[in-house]
Amino acid sequence: MALSEEDIDYLFRFVGYGDPKSRLWFVGIEEGQQGGPDAVKPPARSSHENVERDGPELHHDPTLPSGESNRVWAMCRGIAQACGIPSYFMSNIAPVARRNIRVILPGGLDSRAYRQRVQNERVPLLGKLLREQQDRVAVFHGKAGWRTHGVIGQLCDEEEVESLDGAPGVLVCHPRRILLANTFAYGRRWISESDQRAIEHQVDAWLAGSRSGAR
Repeated sequence: MALSEEDIDYLFRFVGYGDPKSRLWFVGIEEGQQGGPDAVKPPARSSHENVERDGPELHHDPTLPSGESNRVWAMCRGIAQACGIPSYFMSNIAPVARRNIRVILPGGLDSRAYRQRVQNERVPLLGKLLREQQDRVAVFHGKAGWRTHGVIGQLCDEEEVESLDGAPGVLVCHPRRILLANTFAYGRRWISESDQRAIEHQVDAWLAGSRSGAR
């Protein structure tokens, strides 16, 4: 089933899975997609069919993925469990599941126009939601592009970002309690086990309100 312009608008208002009031958020670059030959497909989670789409309000699916069939979901669950967090939320920066970046989306959105909409609409929305709870921690994960998408610049000031201790492949913004990691999926740039342990340590420190979290 091809996506319409209304579907694209809905996906920009769909913020993720789980409890959005959770203290721990995971934010990927782009949601995975279902199989098939189409360049643009509905997201991998079929539960979108059960989400009420009417109106301009935001939407989410309260049910978290099990993590059994997807490495990204499993990594999120593993980090949360290691930190003793039973409830977490999973979101994304670019809400449309594209097969490649050259796809022209409904409404004539090419890659540049889509990225601009993400920067102008999606990233500020995520920033607003993350700030609604003062002690919230966010772990962003993906194949970099943090400056391209506006995460560094809008959610974190450039001078606030540094390498995480013990994990040079992970960036940290202590004032905003944000971590920027490599992709949780398989691939050349997927997160290392040592980076994962360092992320768990920092998340645990922030959530526990330790000296590390007060930096």
